[in-house]
Amino acid sequence: MTDHRKMVNRLNKETSPYLQQHKANPVNWYPYSKEIFDIAAKEDKPLFISIGYSACHWCHVMSRESFSDNDTAKFMNQHFINIKIDREELPGVDRAYQEIFQLLHRSSGGWPLSVWAKPDGTPFFIGTYFPKERGFGLHSFMEINVKISEVWNNSRKHVEQQADELVNTLMNVNQYKYSISGELTDSIYQNEIISLQKRFDQRFGGIGNAPKFPRVSTLRFILHEGYATNNNDMVNFVLFSFHKMAKGGIYDQLGGVSQGIAWMKNGWSPILKR
Repeated sequence: MTDHRKMVNRLNKETSPYLQQHKANPVNWYPYSKEIFDIAAKEDKPLFISIGYSACHWCHVMSRESFSDNDTAKFMNQHFINIKIDREELPGVDRAYQEIFQLLHRSSGGWPLSVWAKPDGTPFFIGTYFPKERGFGLHSFMEINVKISEVWNNSRKHVEQQADELVNTLMNVNQYKYSISGELTDSIYQNEIISLQKRFDQRFGGIGNAPKFPRVSTLRFILHEGYATNNNDMVNFVLFSFHKMAKGGIYDQLGGVSQGIAWMKNGWSPILKR
């Protein structure tokens, strides 16, 4: 069997630390460039675009589970043109695909962002992390790949139409969003708080379902609102989330878990006093 650890793909000459982390994957990754779209069109293959960054936990998990797997890579190389993007190098590209994710799923996006697109880059299916085996309420990455390949080969016109409609819808939404004006009323503010409270994960902490990411701005908003209105439930939920994050490994690696919790609690003080 070929030892892929001694092989490198097209990322080996990139300067991005994130792309360098994937240069030994058996997936035949391309860095993002205009020429890639010509290659995809010539080979008549859809694009698979994976967007992440070097400190992203779930990016590393997906790389270890799927992108380093020989069988998975073989299928990807045969059926897709695969592009790896560092969001810190190309924030505009990441933002465009994140907005489409939010439009489709009505939730915030995240990383790794997994995009299947037409050869010109127009997406027709988009998600975040997909596990190697079914889990977290998600289909496996290979199940998604196989289904998309089948649909691309058997229902091409429908896929292309869906992709074009998706992008047109996003353009219309953005045109409306940036043209409207109005005041931030108390009702809008309260409705957002109620919406957040409905999505509190009382078992594991954080907002929404797994896989999830530490949403600092949202937790800061909840904590500030809790202190401002003497709502102990909101304050305690944020502190509960901090404890769960720390137990999951997000803490002061030098000072330890207790030091990390203390820092997170005390670190909000300057903000809350404003």
